[in-house]
Amino acid sequence: MSLKDTLRKQNYDLIHGPVRNQDLLQVWIKRDFDQINFYRKSMIKIFEEEFNEEPFINDALAVVSSDTESFDFSSGMRFLKNALLQFEFSDASIEEHIKNGKSVSVSYDNSYTKEYASGAIEAYLSGASFDNENTSLQKQLNRDNLIVIAGVVFAGNLHVKIETETDINTEVEASLSRIGIANVKFEKTSDRQITMNATGDKAFPVAVKAYRMRFRNDKFAGLRLVTDNRNFF
Repeated sequence: MSLKDTLRKQNYDLIHGPVRNQDLLQVWIKRDFDQINFYRKSMIKIFEEEFNEEPFINDALAVVSSDTESFDFSSGMRFLKNALLQFEFSDASIEEHIKNGKSVSVSYDNSYTKEYASGAIEAYLSGASFDNENTSLQKQLNRDNLIVIAGVVFAGNLHVKIETETDINTEVEASLSRIGIANVKFEKTSDRQITMNATGDKAFPVAVKAYRMRFRNDKFAGLRLVTDNRNFF
């Protein structure tokens, strides 16, 4: 099964963008066709009530290396470059070592999933208030522009397979060996395949479950799941 399908069944979306600091209860802003952007560290910073719920581990969702997501070569290399930042791998010239190819497949393992129940967030927002003198905040809430992260899939390891269109020569193989670091290793596994395995010291976010907070006349009107084919993150 594809990684995307595995996640979708649990209402999660794979993170595609370069930003990978997503965490529980963060609030992001999405206006119409604008790109999504970070808004506040926590919804508790917006509303004037304590949130006493504890997140739970969702044992039903754990990504494994057999669940992969495939990209065309260009998109896959961009995805790989962004993801490698989690492993303090800063070689910006990875495309110079692998200049063209057929596809890039990505998978993760050593994962866990933490989330809050949507009902707990709804109960909180139903009773919470906010600073009505903050007209900018008031406007964003009433226009349903604010999105709260209710769940995050964290993983410790990244695995990548790069399929090339031509045979990999010894020069490319040697150059990849040179740019590898202790926790990021490249290996030629067939004439037209390179694998990369990266192991992190700490888990990093790979997917999120998010809800749009809907308000009408400053009153909470419900959550709407946004983890769908729009790929907000």
